[in-house]
Amino acid sequence: MTTTVTDLDRWIAILAVAILVPIGEEIFYRGFATNAWGRSLSRNSAILRAAFFFAAVHIINVTSTDAGLSLKAAVFNMTVRIPVAIALTWIYMRRRSLIASATLHGSYNGLIVILGILTSY
Repeated sequence: MTTTVTDLDRWIAILAVAILVPIGEEIFYRGFATNAWGRSLSRNSAILRAAFFFAAVHIINVTSTDAGLSLKAAVFNMTVRIPVAIALTWIYMRRRSLIASATLHGSYNGLIVILGILTSY
């Protein structure tokens, strides 16, 4: 069975990944988790802990029937997401603004989705 992806599907994906998801994730990871760690840890420790937490949660959806492949995918996903998460947490703490980190997060996600769409043609 072949599924056809429409332009509407693509726009919905961009909307979800570039706007909706970053807002929710920034409220949770920066607004709640980073602030909680920031009360009891140094600034750098809070940034690193929040970044590793963000990256670790994002490997939950790595699925494969091959354990070795799943491990490689998880390590790759963590490696890619840690610098992004550090940047998101740093900009949040520097600006004290969820809008700043959500804008960066949405731009990053949107770029990835748009590149994925463009390379699928």
